[in-house]
Amino acid sequence: MNGIQNQHSSAVRFVIDSGLFLILIGCFHVFVFLVDGGSWSGTLSWRKPILFGISTGVTLLSLSWVAGLLQAKKRDLFSFRLIGIFLVIEVLLITVQTWRSEPSHFNTNSALNSSIQFFTELLVTISVIVIADLTFRSFGRLTVPADMKLAVRGGMSLLLAGCLIGFLILGIGYHQLSIDRAPETYGTRGVLKYPHGIPLHAIQILPLISWLSERFGHETRTRTMLVQTGLAFVIAFTGFGLLQTFTGHSRFESWAGLYLYWGSCIVIIGLWLVSTWSHLMSQNVPSSAVCDVE
Repeated sequence: MNGIQNQHSSAVRFVIDSGLFLILIGCFHVFVFLVDGGSWSGTLSWRKPILFGISTGVTLLSLSWVAGLLQAKKRDLFSFRLIGIFLVIEVLLITVQTWRSEPSHFNTNSALNSSIQFFTELLVTISVIVIADLTFRSFGRLTVPADMKLAVRGGMSLLLAGCLIGFLILGIGYHQLSIDRAPETYGTRGVLKYPHGIPLHAIQILPLISWLSERFGHETRTRTMLVQTGLAFVIAFTGFGLLQTFTGHSRFESWAGLYLYWGSCIVIIGLWLVSTWSHLMSQNVPSSAVCDVE
């Protein structure tokens, strides 16, 4: 058992190192962007190595933290190193394409670019399998308070959902290419990548809410309610992104359906908050006594 635990710890350390390396790549390209200039938008912008480096690096750090909460498995040494290596290679390929002045996505205009595109998609697909494994395992035994348990499970579920949305927009993008339309746009102005990015960082947001609410001295029931509220809003924003994109509207374009959607979300979440808070106030058992350790 100690051998498996040692391998687990070593693999988690590798994921941490991989995440820090990617963050350094992203930060380095901030400097490149400041020196070289150019537009922040567009398929050839330095934005891609910056955002992919920092975002993927932070995600790997979060996955390493979640992995540290899970019961060690024999496969962890292999799967954790796999996701660390594969996501580093993915970001490096995206970075290389930017330096080559080639689009990093939906680029099949040469044998080399097609190979890079295929390899990148393969790396991401295998990495998502590891993320799915971690997500399912997070619903097992976690020796953390109830609010943090919800934050971990909700954050991992939304991360996995964001990855699956990514596969959806990838398929739609290729269909768009096949009919000579822009692969980045759906309908008139829908931005395909928009709903993909919204839920990806819930695995940082929700645990941060839990941690901050504990530091501010809130009791477990209150902390759980705050995490539930955060989870509800991330889900609502993800729905907003899907609605805007697949109705052909730009990110923040106003239209009647959008007002109806947000009005409904605010009413539902507001009513739930009032009901939950009233229930909490009526409880006599100290909420600090509620700590979910299975």
